[in-house]
Amino acid sequence: MQRKRFLAVAGSSALAAAAAEQLLGLRAALAGPPFTRQDVGGLTAASKHIKSYATAVAAMKKLPDTDPTSWKYQAAIHWTTLSPLKTSWDSCQHGNAFFWSWHRMYLYWFERIVRKKSGDPTFALPFWAWDSPSERQLPPMFRDKKSTLYRAWRDPNMNNGTGSLPAWAVDTSTAFATSVFSTPLLTGASDLFQVTPHGSVHVLVNGGMHDVQTAAPDPIFYLHHANVDRLWEVWRASYGGKDPLGDSSWTGKTWTFFNENGKPVTMSACQIINAAQQLNYVYESGPSPPLETCPSRFICCIPIYEYFQLVSPPIPPLGQQPVHIPLPLTTEQRQTLTNRAPTTTENIYLQLQNVQASAAPNVVWQVYVGSATPAAAAMTLNAPAQTNPHYVGNVVLFGLGMKAMPTTLSFKINRALLASQGPLTITFVPAGILINGQPSHPQVRETVQIGKLRVVVETIKQG
Repeated sequence: MQRKRFLAVAGSSALAAAAAEQLLGLRAALAGPPFTRQDVGGLTAASKHIKSYATAVAAMKKLPDTDPTSWKYQAAIHWTTLSPLKTSWDSCQHGNAFFWSWHRMYLYWFERIVRKKSGDPTFALPFWAWDSPSERQLPPMFRDKKSTLYRAWRDPNMNNGTGSLPAWAVDTSTAFATSVFSTPLLTGASDLFQVTPHGSVHVLVNGGMHDVQTAAPDPIFYLHHANVDRLWEVWRASYGGKDPLGDSSWTGKTWTFFNENGKPVTMSACQIINAAQQLNYVYESGPSPPLETCPSRFICCIPIYEYFQLVSPPIPPLGQQPVHIPLPLTTEQRQTLTNRAPTTTENIYLQLQNVQASAAPNVVWQVYVGSATPAAAAMTLNAPAQTNPHYVGNVVLFGLGMKAMPTTLSFKINRALLASQGPLTITFVPAGILINGQPSHPQVRETVQIGKLRVVVETIKQG
């Protein structure tokens, strides 16, 4: 009994010591001026933070896989094909409300590890602002074959500079059109953002980046996600802070990461929601979101749903050729939806249910909703996606719908309903990067199955 009591006390002391170390580490990080995450578009290979990043990557790759600060271990925290699994591996969050918060925690501790491994106490992770028209190409220092930041497995055109991301693939307008953070139907800003632009960038950079299991070993992954994190700040600032701080299941959920000394640390959303004040970093020319209090009794917005169940025809798999299927609305349903489409308080979504593929498809499918006549279909496809009222979004499978884990994808169709006459057709067109400014036609590695369709009307009420 004495031995058991001694071990219990010793265990408690160890836990207390770990918690104290974590707290002291956080306080130390907040002691100085905030770190500024810079836009990589304004940096070169000779820039201090790029050199520090390359130095740290090289140092981390030399460490054994069992070291929590090693390159492979850190990448495996996101997801991995390695086995057996170790502490915190395969813990990334996709397809749920934890996407933005989990990745913020992940990047924060990764950044601290890089700071130590590089020997640069000022290091802050740069971000790849692919939402800017001037930064659609892979940053030059990641295309240099002599650099440790280079990965040969990416799309060769992205690696040689002739490839660039299309504007439609990095568009945030649909995701940021709503003040709702996340919903069970995956129609909130976080839900829609995970598909486009987040997932589209992953798939179009290609190589390891196109699959959730192999994305994080690519050094560009962390700059991509720094921009994802920056855009969360943009969304928060645009709506005055609408995070689900009244939801204890979101604020109370914790995950384990590792600090720069390889010690385990735990974090929850309440510790990271105000990045500048709690984590001591800001973004270059970034927004200033309002301070949010956690936990909070405030409820942002309450979605109310009305379902239009559709008896859809068999849906052929999405493959190398465009696929056209009728949207099976009755005349009465079509008129009802058209009458409600102009309202600003109702969002009408086309939902693809039970979407899945057995492996990463390697392709993004553009989705169009338009009139069923041949002339209208031609107009639908020929207009540029960004200005085309029939273009409603993309089918992207990254961390969603993979390996017998079907998902639901939602597409807002208010504008398409108003732009179309008569019966409607859904068109799926495989699409890739731009090569020398022209659309490309990538090879589909795996077809995508769609189980069924439905239309949902979402009415937003303020809480």
